Amino acid sequence: NKNLSVVISNPVKAPFAFDSIVLSISAKLQKDAAILLQAAVETEAGWSGFYKLAYISNTYKKTFEPQKDEFASTDIDTLLCKKPANRFKYQITILGKAKINLLCAALTNSTAFYDKELAQETLDLKDFELPLAPISQMEFEDKTIANKICSPAALTAVLNYYGKKV
Repeated sequence: NKNLSVVISNPVKAPFAFDSIVLSISAKLQKDAAILLQAAVETEAGWSGFYKLAYISNTYKKTFEPQKDEFASTDIDTLLCKKPANRFKYQITILGKAKINLLCAALTNSTAFYDKELAQETLDLKDFELPLAPISQMEFEDKTIANKICSPAALTAVLNYYGKKV
């Protein structure tokens, strides 16, 4: 299909062993275009298959039913590894025409020790508060995931504060 493009990355070595990954993409889609975003991870047992994390078009956004196998499982848009992973690959399937501006991967090691003072010192950060207008994830129309979207709700509140109404 000449309207279908598939991009598979080379393996990306993570800076630390991780047990979860979230991919985010920023793209400009033509009218009827859509993107399927997937990820695979490498653990000591080898490479997993690709897990579907998001389907995005101009009029429709979808997450998938939970996927689960011996390597990992999914929860909404998060890939949760059963054993630590050191590398990942992403696959972007584009139907139609799209310009990808940015792809980000957020990796987490839930067992790692976090030293807030060291992180702030290293990054030269200071604590601060923004007077955000309250918003509730529980008001989301799809009640089956409303209790699982705290990060998107928090990001929405920050973007609204800075004038990007979403």
